[in-house]
Formats: sequence, structure tokens, C-alpha cells
Amino acid sequence: LKCSSPQEMYAVLTGAPTAAPEAPRPAETRSVAKPSTTPAGKRFRLDRYVRPELVLVDLPGDDKERAIDALVNRAHESGLLSDLAAAREAILARERSMATGVSEGIAIPHARTDAVQDLVCVIGLHRRGVDFQAVDGRPCRVIVLVLCPIENPAPQIQLMAAISRGLTPSIRQRLFELSDPGEVAAFAA
Repeated sequence: LKCSSPQEMYAVLTGAPTAAPEAPRPAETRSVAKPSTTPAGKRFRLDRYVRPELVLVDLPGDDKERAIDALVNRAHESGLLSDLAAAREAILARERSMATGVSEGIAIPHARTDAVQDLVCVIGLHRRGVDFQAVDGRPCRVIVLVLCPIENPAPQIQLMAAISRGLTPSIRQRLFELSDPGEVAAFAA
């Protein structure tokens, strides 16, 4: 981590001046993304899905399929998939139907599958970038895999919206300055 003080971390996370009087306590951490609400009006909790064990700070693989394999395998290793092959095939089928490279170095491979009981989010950071056929043609360096149950797609849509809003150029740059999955998860959530 390149921040030298809690105040500097506060400034990076909030965009406030570095002379902030006091950094927020852990219970008061702020989300990178603007708050999103669920249909019932409750705030969408990004931190519920972004956890250190679901972050790969040095995503392996030089192509889309290998990157997806690493992310799906991490979800499986974390006990979040009932069927690794079904989850992998759902993501790859979605990629075949339409590429998930958004733009500006972001890809959000996603699918609905019976292999998960709840929304799953795995973040991978790739130093050189991977071709996800983004509309701007740029390689994707921030890759966020999202899986959700077939019968409940609403959280997937909310998560993808929160990710898209929150991954500003300065946030993406800051993510690559972090080397610990816990730091990335805390920063992203």
C-alpha cells in the first residue's frame, strides 16, 4: 500500500483534501460506488459480495478463457459453487453470445446459473490486460466475474451497476497500487 497515513487513504477513497482531520474508522468506511438501493429501498451492500478471498491481485493467464478459469476456480475454492463446470460453461456461453469487455480496461463477465445459491463476485487485476473484445478495443485490466442464481437476477444487475459507476479512472489506477487482496476488497467495497 502506497498511502503513508490514514488521512492519505481517506483522501484517496473520498477525493477529499489530504488534510482531512481524521480518517474514518473501519465501521465508517465508505463505498467506492455511489449507494444503490434494492427494490425494497434498502441500500445495496457491495461489501457483502466483495471479500478478500475473492480477489486475485495478479490474475494469471494471457487470454480471456484462462482469466475466467482463474476467477471461477477462486469462487469454487471459496465454496461458493455447487458445480464448477456448470458455472464455467455459463460464463463462457455468455461470452460467446456477447463479449463482456465494457471499456476503459474493464470487463464484467457474468452469467446466471444454478451453480450458485447467492450472488458471487470475484475480482481479478491483470497487469498487462486481457482481450475481452471491449468496445474501445483496449485490453481489460480490471475483470469482475459475477454469477447469480437463475431465479434471482436483481442483485446481479445492481452489483454490475455499482461496479460500473464506481470504477472511475482514478479508482482503477489506485487498485493497481494495492498488493494485498484485503486492501483491494476494502477499497472496492
